[in-house]
Amino acid sequence: MTLSLKLILGTLIVLIAFAGGYSVRATKAEAEIATLVAKHEKATKERAERYARDLARAVAEERAVNRQLQEAQDAETRRREAADAARHRANVAVVGLRGELADLRAELDALKNDPRTPASCKAAAQAGAMCAVLLGRCNDRRTELADFAERSASAGQLCVDAYQALTPVGPPAP
Repeated sequence: MTLSLKLILGTLIVLIAFAGGYSVRATKAEAEIATLVAKHEKATKERAERYARDLARAVAEERAVNRQLQEAQDAETRRREAADAARHRANVAVVGLRGELADLRAELDALKNDPRTPASCKAAAQAGAMCAVLLGRCNDRRTELADFAERSASAGQLCVDAYQALTPVGPPAP
């Protein structure tokens, strides 16, 4: 064999060996890439599933909180309606009481101004009229205080209900 033929054959053998090694490395690299792609797809799928579970849990918690808040508002509405009915009954009683006090005061004023009434009775009538005026003022103040107390209690109960609706039951999450 001639030298050039040996050289060509040697070069050809080296090229075939290089191509075979490159082919083996390329196949191995493709397998590693496929493994990495599969791992990435699996991790992405797990993250998506975890996100979907967390989102569903958050939506359920939000619905529960909204339901509890609505229940608290409904309870407040019922309390307010009951208080309005009680206030109406009290106002009817107050009107009756004011009428009685006005009648009593008119009677006492008539007694006080009647010339046939003895002086000691006139003094008693004047004191009675003063008491009727004071009772009327006390009743007005009682109504104001009762209204204030009712509004304060209602607002406080609404705050308590809202706080309880927003506060989770059980031990705190870690």
